[in-house]
Amino acid sequence: MTLQELSDAAGLGGRGNASNLEQGKVAPTVATLARVAAALGVSMAGLMPPDPVDRARLHALVDRVPDGDLGLVARWLERFVGSD
Repeated sequence: MTLQELSDAAGLGGRGNASNLEQGKVAPTVATLARVAAALGVSMAGLMPPDPVDRARLHALVDRVPDGDLGLVARWLERFVGSD
C-alpha cells in the first residue's frame, strides 16, 4: 500500500500527512490511529511498538472492545487523555 492509498483509505487528508505520521513528526489522535489500523487491516495494538508487556496488555484491552464501539472508545480516550 502506498502512502497515498493509506491516506485515502484512512481519511488523512493527503500523502504528506501520512508521511508525517509515518516519520513520527505528528502525534496522531486515537481516532486517527483507529482509522489507520482499519485501513491497514490490523488492530490498533498492531500499530504499537513491540514492547512485549505493554503490547500484550494493549492487545487484551482492544480485543475486548466490540468493533462497533471502537469510535466511542477512541473519543472517550481522547477526552480522558486531553484532561490532564
